[in-house]
Amino acid sequence: MFDVEEYLHLALHASSRGQHHAAMIYLKELLKQAPQDARAVYLLAAQHAELGMFERAIDGMKAALAIEPALEMARLQLGLLLLDRHRAAEARAQFAGLLGSPSPALHLYAEGLIAAVDGQWSLARDRLAQGLALPPANPALSTLMQRLIERLSQGNGAAANAEPTSDAPADAVFLGAYRQASS
Repeated sequence: MFDVEEYLHLALHASSRGQHHAAMIYLKELLKQAPQDARAVYLLAAQHAELGMFERAIDGMKAALAIEPALEMARLQLGLLLLDRHRAAEARAQFAGLLGSPSPALHLYAEGLIAAVDGQWSLARDRLAQGLALPPANPALSTLMQRLIERLSQGNGAAANAEPTSDAPADAVFLGAYRQASS
């Protein structure tokens, strides 16, 4: 039997190799020992998202944040998952919770995502690009933000500098971006 930290590292290693089933086994064993470990709850939710179990992922991200409200990546991913499920108001609230982030990039991403939810496409692209210009703390997050900028620029087939059509909801711009970035 492994201890909590060993299970956590085994899960991270398995996840980084795309072995989601193994990562889930390790995380569930970890949670038997430490059921309130917010990192493990969050990482299990991320595995659910990887497998397309989005409602379970949302519930898991919420559970992780209930344990540790300062888990910023869980808050960001929860917001993106909510957008993907057409729950823009809930997503906006999650992004607003990141405006106080000590990470300048995460703060800019939150501003950009809120602007997108509000239909302010140019501002959204600008803030996301500003965040990307900062040193990357997380390559996967940078990839995700780059894909979101591309989606905002395309605007459902609109010209690169044009605004998305006014009848296109904000979450339509993001639909599937979370899944594509994680694959």
